[in-house]
Parts: sequence; structure tokens; C-alpha cells
Amino acid sequence: MNFSSPGGDKDRVQDIIRDGTFYASRLMATFVLYGAPKDFQVLFNGEKVNLPFMFKVGDRLSMDLNGVYLGLTFPGACFGENIVRGEIKFNKDGALCNMILFDEHEPKKISWKDIKRACRHSANNVF
Repeated sequence: MNFSSPGGDKDRVQDIIRDGTFYASRLMATFVLYGAPKDFQVLFNGEKVNLPFMFKVGDRLSMDLNGVYLGLTFPGACFGENIVRGEIKFNKDGALCNMILFDEHEPKKISWKDIKRACRHSANNVF
């Protein structure tokens, strides 16, 4: 698992998470499709959508990669009592699909012992 912040990745030695407690304003699980063509298209329920595109857990997406389709679904995701949502966008590395587990304006203290449940399930198909 990698931890990152707006200032860059956290140092594994200097920024150790002690006792399962840390501060964060945003936590994401990210699926990256490196080298995706810049003109790739995302389909939601068979219809082309503009990027960035926000989606809900359980929604079905397809990515058109020059005639090869990658189907992507997150049938389940949870992080405590937070409402988990997804976002797909494009950056210099390729296509990024984020499951946003936690998103606040100000950093909040998070303790793993207080998070009673945390999970992410994904299903991918190529056709």
C-alpha cells in the first residue's frame, strides 16, 4: 500500500503510521492503466461520458482502448461509515480510476481501530 499527499509520497521511515493512527484529508484506492491512448473513451451504461467522470459503487464502466474494451466494476467498497464513490480521469501516466474512500476539506485523525470495516472489490473484463 502506498500513501501519498499533495506534497508527494510519505517517507516510509520518517512518516510511519504509529498505532494505526494518522491524519488525512483524502484516501483513495487507485487503479492505473499506464499508456492508455489519450483519446480513449469511457462508456457508462453504453453511453460515452466526458472525463473526469464520477460514479457510484456498483456502476459498470467500459473503456474503449482502440477497439479493445476493458470492463471495470467495483461491486463493493466501504471505509467505515463514509460514502465511497469513484472517479475516472486521464493524466500524463494514463487512465486513473480512483475509489475515493474518504474525502474531507481538512485533515482528520483516522484510527484503524475505529474503522470497523474497510474493503474494496473489483471485477475486470476484456472483450
